[in-house]
Amino acid sequence: MHAENKWIILNSMFKELGLVRQHLDSFNDFIEPGLQEVLQEQGTIVLDDPSMFVRLDRITISEPKIREADGSESELFPLEARIRDLTYASKLRLRLTSMSKNPEDADEPPKEIETLEVFIGYLPIMLKSNKCPLSQMNYQELIRAGEDPKDPGGYFIVNGSERVLVTQEDLAPNRILIESHSKGSVSSLAKVFSTFRGFRAPVTLERLKDGNLRVSFPSVSRKIPLVILLRALGLERDDNIAKSIGGNDNDLHTVLIPILQSETEVTNREEALDFIGKRVAVGQTREYRISRTESVLDKYLLPHIGSDPESRLNKAYFLCLMAQRVLELELGKRESDDKDHYSNKRLNLAGDLLMLLFRNAFKSLCRDIKYQLERSAGRGRTPNVRTAVRADVVTERLRHAMATGNWVGGKAGVSQLLDRTNYMSTLSHLRRVVSPLSRSQPHFEARDLHPTHWGKICPNETPEGPNCGLVKNLALMAYISVGTRSEPVVNKIRDFGLSELEPDSLKPVEAYNIFLNGKLVGFHSNPQEFVDNIRSSRRKGELDHEVNIALHTDTLTIQINSDAGRVRRPLIVISEGKLLYEDAHALKISNGEWTWSDLIRQGIIEYVDAEEEENLFIALGEEHLTDGHTHVEIAPSTILGICASLIPFPEHNRSDRNVYEAGMAKQALGIYSANFRLRVDTRSHILHYPQQPLVKTNGMSII
Repeated sequence: MHAENKWIILNSMFKELGLVRQHLDSFNDFIEPGLQEVLQEQGTIVLDDPSMFVRLDRITISEPKIREADGSESELFPLEARIRDLTYASKLRLRLTSMSKNPEDADEPPKEIETLEVFIGYLPIMLKSNKCPLSQMNYQELIRAGEDPKDPGGYFIVNGSERVLVTQEDLAPNRILIESHSKGSVSSLAKVFSTFRGFRAPVTLERLKDGNLRVSFPSVSRKIPLVILLRALGLERDDNIAKSIGGNDNDLHTVLIPILQSETEVTNREEALDFIGKRVAVGQTREYRISRTESVLDKYLLPHIGSDPESRLNKAYFLCLMAQRVLELELGKRESDDKDHYSNKRLNLAGDLLMLLFRNAFKSLCRDIKYQLERSAGRGRTPNVRTAVRADVVTERLRHAMATGNWVGGKAGVSQLLDRTNYMSTLSHLRRVVSPLSRSQPHFEARDLHPTHWGKICPNETPEGPNCGLVKNLALMAYISVGTRSEPVVNKIRDFGLSELEPDSLKPVEAYNIFLNGKLVGFHSNPQEFVDNIRSSRRKGELDHEVNIALHTDTLTIQINSDAGRVRRPLIVISEGKLLYEDAHALKISNGEWTWSDLIRQGIIEYVDAEEEENLFIALGEEHLTDGHTHVEIAPSTILGICASLIPFPEHNRSDRNVYEAGMAKQALGIYSANFRLRVDTRSHILHYPQQPLVKTNGMSII
């Protein structure tokens, strides 16, 4: 196959997806179905008066509009928002129904009083997203609207200034990470950041120097012995606990026996619940203590597994796995986890960041509605829902966070002024990734280039100085997953012989644990066949292309991921030693018969994340193919990011020179935007006589 045919693939990808697609997809996902999900989480607004409540039905969002001083409304375009210092935002409307019910008769269904649609605030709209009219325009229409046709979008306009929500890097939620610990009385520990609907509950299992295992989780002040917690969750018998943690590993059982023998004063579930209850509800009656403990265990312990009583046994198994890993680490049968491996990272894009903000603002709005309704009821008036809704709660929360960059959870600098020095600096800013680690400490490992950054993070483009290695940029072909629902995945993997968790049965010893987004869903005794089945059904399009699967033979686990925030990159699939991508496909793409999506749909190219990549054997080019290879790189030069792709022959330079040049490309003069004559920037630089470069790179023509 000719080298040009690979660049045909690349061009088709950038033609269809553009360079800021990750932000656009994330924002679109936030609008639909994200806003509705926040509404369903809230469900109803329950008042103190038992005869009335308010049901929340749905949120609708309009095109961006502006309300003038005379009360008239008109459509708003980004250019006008920039010139007049407006916020480019859409109206959010909430449809709600006030309901009445008879407190005496519980069986009688509630009656609807009235249904109305109220305005609850303005939501800033991302340029070129589905709700922005620019996304539907062609080249000529964009020019008529006063926009630069090559402007990528992916940013917001707040009070007239262009602002980017910079992608935030974070440790992956719902994953067990183990590490050795030398300080104090703890010798090693397992950590999970259990996250569900924006609620984050860290669970830590520590092994003390004296051999005991202790668990700490939110809302329980002191650490609880593991065995007592397992009994409280319904795993009462010692032999079941030993089997669940140790399997048939005699070394583990030897370590476990003294731990089980040390917890003899608590032998059954009731006693265990009461033991925890004495720390949760001090000085209350025994019945209250036990019921309080049950609700705390359901709500605050590993919420991602579930918050109903049926999930308790699953939580017990999950804790057993954490204990097993810690003990294996102590016995030298397992290495401690690598926090810098990119499979243990998730990136929060504009949509996720707005979701955090909106969830917070919407809860405040619901509290405010409740307060207003109760206040008017307290004065003896009939509560009026329409006057109880104050629209500025949501509007101001969102606008203030986006204008200052101060986010929920105490993060600063999330929203930044879009860098418009030149076109390169704009694109680079929209593909930036920021790590939350403190700048003042020398986190050497976190700043290092990790092998799993290959093809996902640019090896050259990072600032010098204190931010070095903590501020990164995406590589050219990197794409961040938006997340797909896990129910279809569970239904599909049931067809491939998944053994699910049963309350009484124990896991077969040699079977592999199967995790879906960090939740243990079952076991399988023939792991390789199971993984092959999933990969082939993904290539056939029976499973969403966002699903990735990895087999870990050393730890006997299968990880299936379909969540948002994983950095993935496309590769050409090899089947039976042959490339699936042929010259005929290149011809179809050149003719415009096929697009990038068709290549994905046909299973010729697939996206892999850092975890699945560990199972693959990837050839750098067709000439390097051997029998063992599973995939081939589309173009190895796409490991570079936006700025490093401009350097001609970067492989002939010393690496630090490429780093300096990637930084300087963002400060060069050029034409930052084709509509500069219509814009009113405070400061802008324009090169008077732009020239064609003598040497061009393939990356340059794409960008």
